[in-house]
Amino acid sequence: MRPLPVQALPSDLPGVLGVSRIRGMATPVIGLAALLGGVAGTPGRFVRMDLKGRAAALAVEEVVGVRRIEERMLLGLPPLLQGVRTEVVQSIATRDGELLLVLDAMRIIPEWAWELLRTGGAP
Repeated sequence: MRPLPVQALPSDLPGVLGVSRIRGMATPVIGLAALLGGVAGTPGRFVRMDLKGRAAALAVEEVVGVRRIEERMLLGLPPLLQGVRTEVVQSIATRDGELLLVLDAMRIIPEWAWELLRTGGAP
């Protein structure tokens, strides 16, 4: 989907840009480049994720395509991924000669942050 306006939130969570209203719900927006330790560019698209009944959006520069990845194609994390936030990267894969990072979506936003979003930041 095209990016929607994002209201910044005071947050020390890596990659969290703020909240956007998506399908009538306040939805956290995560900058994928910043999440993985890179420099965030201008988002060209939001990718909405359903995380066990909760919604979040990844802000990305572009979406090249959507493809199914078979589990047998997934590999463990090699030591060379030291600069990447490996707590959110579940595994890697290759497809058509391209390296793919598979995110553990449930670890991107910790439970305490979901609670802050639900209560509007109240303790």
